Amino acid sequence: MWVVKPVSTLTEKERSAWERVELKLPLSQTLNWARAIEAVSGRTYLVFSPDEEVGGMVFSNTHGSTRLRFECINGPFLHWDNPQSAPRQLATFAMAVSKIDRNFGSLSLKPRWEKGVLNQRLPFLPVDVFTHTEAATLLVPVKQSEQEQFQDLSSRMRRTLSIARRNEVTVKWEKLTPALLKQFVPTLKSFGESRGFTVPSLAWFEALIAEDLSSSSASTLTFWLVSSRKTNQTSLQSLAQLLVCIRGDRAHYLFGCETRASELRSSISTSTAAHWETIRQCASRGVKYYDLNGYLSDMNQDHPYYGVGQFKSQFQGTIVRYEVPEFVVE
Repeated sequence: MWVVKPVSTLTEKERSAWERVELKLPLSQTLNWARAIEAVSGRTYLVFSPDEEVGGMVFSNTHGSTRLRFECINGPFLHWDNPQSAPRQLATFAMAVSKIDRNFGSLSLKPRWEKGVLNQRLPFLPVDVFTHTEAATLLVPVKQSEQEQFQDLSSRMRRTLSIARRNEVTVKWEKLTPALLKQFVPTLKSFGESRGFTVPSLAWFEALIAEDLSSSSASTLTFWLVSSRKTNQTSLQSLAQLLVCIRGDRAHYLFGCETRASELRSSISTSTAAHWETIRQCASRGVKYYDLNGYLSDMNQDHPYYGVGQFKSQFQGTIVRYEVPEFVVE
């Protein structure tokens, strides 16, 4: 029996069942992410089989066309490598979504698969690929020995951290609260505008971190704010802040921003100190991997994210590559 419900109407038993599944999935397939999307636009639905532990979160924007377009981003999660189960599960999932609303127009499915499995999975699926893209992230293994972790960094990053220490850069790690969000989000928005990327609204962030008090599952996400400062005797010279999510044995860097005075030496990096503190906190909590949330390799120096890529590469992590096929059902 498949469950097909708006996220807001799920029972405690249904939420707990999905939380066991979502541990295997990207953050965009979690209940927290669904509630954040629903806080700002459209509706979110959970379509899954508790018995088979497969399914996905589906988003629909109710504005604009009278024909509704549904999206499953980084999902659904099905038994893709089973030639008997995958076609049936995919057909059942698509049919269930098509019956959510009589104004159903289309469904876009974008599962995220580790690179190398695409050609093995496609032949026995009952629908053709509309298009496909690739993505990657950088995973930093978290070690229990701080000295070993430090030695694993690039020599350039080790020097940067040493300079930050000598210049008394301070770092604070805090559980993210609505009060802290009201300070952080405007700063992040200003930073995003200056760098050309979009930042969600405060309502989105508030829904993302809202605790589901009725759920006692160990898979609950926790959100943290890391603030790294360099001050002189009279003023704040640089402030870097990171929003980090911890789920199970993995931490995810989600958003970050930095403001700095023009006269501050470029060798003093509050951002580096903030990421280093995140790794230290991960180690103390038994987290095994720090996911730096996206990585673009083979960029030339003119690429707008070249500097970001160079910075992330200094953590000496492992590049994990994905293939993202898109299937469209109309």
